[in-house]
Amino acid sequence: MEMYIAAGQADRDPYWCEPWPSALAMSAELLNRPHLVARQRVCELGCGLGLAGLAAAVAGAAEVVLLDREPLSLQCALVNAEINGLAVATPKPGSSSSGSSVQAPSLEQLLQYLPAEDVQRLQEHQRQLLVQRERQEAAAAVSSSGSTDSDGGSDAGSSSGEAAPLAAAGAAVGGAALPPPSGVVRAEVFDWSEPVTIAPHDVMLVCDCLYESFSVQPVAEVAPKLLKPRSGSRLLLADPPDRARHNRECFLDILCEESGEFLVEEAAEARVPTWEESKRAWRDVPIALMHLRRSAGGDTVGMKLRRRE
Repeated sequence: MEMYIAAGQADRDPYWCEPWPSALAMSAELLNRPHLVARQRVCELGCGLGLAGLAAAVAGAAEVVLLDREPLSLQCALVNAEINGLAVATPKPGSSSSGSSVQAPSLEQLLQYLPAEDVQRLQEHQRQLLVQRERQEAAAAVSSSGSTDSDGGSDAGSSSGEAAPLAAAGAAVGGAALPPPSGVVRAEVFDWSEPVTIAPHDVMLVCDCLYESFSVQPVAEVAPKLLKPRSGSRLLLADPPDRARHNRECFLDILCEESGEFLVEEAAEARVPTWEESKRAWRDVPIALMHLRRSAGGDTVGMKLRRRE
């Protein structure tokens, strides 16, 4: 906050630098259930550090677009993406439809500001990522070759021939095999109260964006515009159930009123171990998870959102 005050920006939100439990819960959900985002174009609204968006990239999303109004948070998120071996898109002049793409500083630029022990730790992490990537590529090549041989060299593009490399190269997380990251991560400065000028997505992640009552309506109104109008596009919501419960209910009401074709596919509750510095203790924070799917006309699989009387 001191940084913003010194810069004459006291209205800015410094809370993006906290890894909030909702983002952690969403990250775990995506890593355990990669099919929710695999090969999809994904955006994370109000991403902060971008934990959920980066988890989507690890889970196999074709592209992840991190959206936040704070450029510094987006730069930090992109640095995290690069540190963890994810492909980060380099914006080209005039290539962004909104003109607000963000580019992070390179790791080489950051090293000079880090303590020596952190530099060594980061370099070792990068070395381990390189080794892991080489092993994945080798396993994928062996699996692909074996699949082709077993098929007699025919129909190399069949579903069985494509799935084997992914299974061999994937990492096991929570019992689910993750495909190696295949897409890119990029970031856009985006204020949800401003007109939408970016292309729509297959999946939208919303983690802990409803804590202020004045944010509820703009988030609910912008959500349908950030999602593709086709049936099957999804909004995945993570929000503390006991904090500002009324805000979440109002969000669903407005979403229903503005775009009533959303169905509730799933609703569950996760518990995230969180360290409370003031109490010097861990506690489990409950997080409500909701999967909302866009439907088309006669689609009846799921519970329709209805405005409460």
